[in-house]
Amino acid sequence: MVARKPPIGAPPSPISVTSSFVFPTFRRLSAVMFVSSEDGREYELPPRNATGVPMSDERLVLHGSFTSSSSYKPMLFLALSGLPFSFRTVNLKNGVQKEAAHLAINRYGQVPVLRHRGLTLVMSNVILDYLARTTGHFEPKTEQHRWQAREWLSWENDAITNVARVRHFARFRPDVSQDIVNFFRPQAEAALDFADKALAGREWLVGDACSIADIGCWGRMVFAHEGGLSIDSRPNLAAWRDRIKALPGFALPYDLIPKKDTEFEGR
Repeated sequence: MVARKPPIGAPPSPISVTSSFVFPTFRRLSAVMFVSSEDGREYELPPRNATGVPMSDERLVLHGSFTSSSSYKPMLFLALSGLPFSFRTVNLKNGVQKEAAHLAINRYGQVPVLRHRGLTLVMSNVILDYLARTTGHFEPKTEQHRWQAREWLSWENDAITNVARVRHFARFRPDVSQDIVNFFRPQAEAALDFADKALAGREWLVGDACSIADIGCWGRMVFAHEGGLSIDSRPNLAAWRDRIKALPGFALPYDLIPKKDTEFEGR
């Protein structure tokens, strides 16, 4: 029999420890005040939710960068959801992502990073998956559609990433050999063609409403024009883009992602 894991946020189960070390106990004085058996001092504990998670950990904290499509994806999710969150800027140009403080929360030296309820998550599509599961926003209604949405995210990471590469070379690495650009450009064009064809006769990639599949794919395509790639020449893709832009809370990356630490109070 496989033991079932407790749900995220559930208080840990009691464990027995074979050790001479004795953990200090605390005598409750009030709802938030305790006295330690070790030193007799009074301690104030942070307020906690119904599952025992400190309320200070309830706030979503997103670390990202102004020019990063990977940062834009979870940022757009949060904006469209109207959720309160904190944004912490990571200056990629200055190499902050490779410094020890950032590597401590993202071993890959990249953005974005999401911190929530004591968890630290990296990789934009993993974060989208988590946000959809945790908040219920942009999560498809049926199990089949939920898996299809994640299928699109996996495809995006493989195919639409080529759009990001072409854009990166054009904007940030003009010194890259044209042979390299020519290798990735047809793959980027093919990815856009595939998405355009998939949207024929439908409004959204999965189901009948915008989901993390749409946010994930659009979040990478948004910079296509910076790489000389066209969405307007693909009618289904262009109409889909316009539907996303019409959603309440929508903003383009340079209007949405701040250049400094910012608190978003939601709506």
